[in-house]
Amino acid sequence: MESNLDGTLTCSFCGNRYAAPEGVLCPSCGQVNDEEAGYCQQCGYDLIRECIACGAGNPYDAERCQSCGRSLTALETMVERIQEGTAGRLDRRMREAGDVKAREEASSQRRLEEMWVKEHQRQQTIAEGQVEQRRQEQLLMRVAFIGLIIVVLIFILVFVFINASGGEAEPSGLLIGLSAYA
Repeated sequence: MESNLDGTLTCSFCGNRYAAPEGVLCPSCGQVNDEEAGYCQQCGYDLIRECIACGAGNPYDAERCQSCGRSLTALETMVERIQEGTAGRLDRRMREAGDVKAREEASSQRRLEEMWVKEHQRQQTIAEGQVEQRRQEQLLMRVAFIGLIIVVLIFILVFVFINASGGEAEPSGLLIGLSAYA
């Protein structure tokens, strides 16, 4: 199958025309791939042609770069370079340097913003963990305090019971068990 400029496909064997499927048709094996695919998922054929001049990615069947308009064929690129000459190439590179710097700066800013978002999320996760840890520590302290109060109340009750009986009552099994802890 061959891709036509109007978006249809032509069978190279019989010449019939077909509506193009959703996605990118691999020129090597005919596999339909996702629009964003850089390589064919079946045979690995490169579906993106990189512009030699600006580095932009273009569909494999494009003849000119969608970004800068330069030819994507190697022969035309070589002829353009010869015609342009060294001085012209240097002049063009000097003009393009500002654009390259601006793109790199924008890319750097984007990466920095992504890092700040991730750092903010990490800090928020740490803060939430610390709040949960403090809540658990407070709960543990409350339980320990209530347990201490209960132990003190039991000792007070035992003391009151022993004093109320005049000190002559035999201790019961519970009191013996409690005194073993003391």
